[in-house]
Amino acid sequence: MDLIKFKSIINDIFNKETRPLPNYTQIKNAFDYVDIKKDGIIDLNEWLRAFAMTAVKIILSHLNPF
Repeated sequence: MDLIKFKSIINDIFNKETRPLPNYTQIKNAFDYVDIKKDGIIDLNEWLRAFAMTAVKIILSHLNPF
């Protein structure tokens, strides 16, 4: 997907959650983070990897040290 489609998806998610929409810079930064190959397109592997990385961060943040 390109940046326009990514922005549309993000806006839809935030609208459904009734949260304030992120600004263009925030969306572009998120897009650039997910676009690992830096080719201006997020492919399926990049998309799935973004969710996998997020899931790991969430799990690790919930672990309590000793």
